[in-house]
Amino acid sequence: MELKKKTGRYFLYAAGEIILVVVGILIALQINTWNEGRKLEQQRLELIENLKKDFQTNRTRLETIIGTVGQNNEDLKAFLSVASGGNDHLSLLELKTMAGSGFKHEVFQPALGTHDAAVSTGSVGLLKSLLFNEFMAVFHQQIADFERHDAIGGQMMYLGSYWEVRKQMGTLHSIDHNPDNIFEPNTYLLSDGDY
Repeated sequence: MELKKKTGRYFLYAAGEIILVVVGILIALQINTWNEGRKLEQQRLELIENLKKDFQTNRTRLETIIGTVGQNNEDLKAFLSVASGGNDHLSLLELKTMAGSGFKHEVFQPALGTHDAAVSTGSVGLLKSLLFNEFMAVFHQQIADFERHDAIGGQMMYLGSYWEVRKQMGTLHSIDHNPDNIFEPNTYLLSDGDY
């Protein structure tokens, strides 16, 4: 009987040890899962912050381009007004600046590094947002449309009506008002009389 009691105690003791080990393992797994979740949440928040920075950069770049294009349009309107017999009290530098506005080209370079990296590493899934993915698909399509439109504008510049100006002057940079333009030979620059 004494042996039965000892055997029973050993089984109870062994069962208790097994239960303690299992509970310890479950607690360790839970802590590990919690730590992994915390790390993923931190990565998600960093991704969101970096995306915000990229889109703020895009907004600033677009605002700058819109302002520059608006000023170029105003300068070109003024030049056309002068060319059609308007104000003839402009300095040569003002006239060159206005004329050059028709040939300036603004390029939008979107900041997409964070999004592209998130897509390539698969971490974009951390955002858990179908709406964001749809937005980015539309944004990429709009960028592609802009680039296609920009390419058409470039073709018009070199194959369209501007081509006639270029043939007459030898280059579109002939009306560049930058006196330090080292890329253009002086023979291509318009003389003061031409203006």
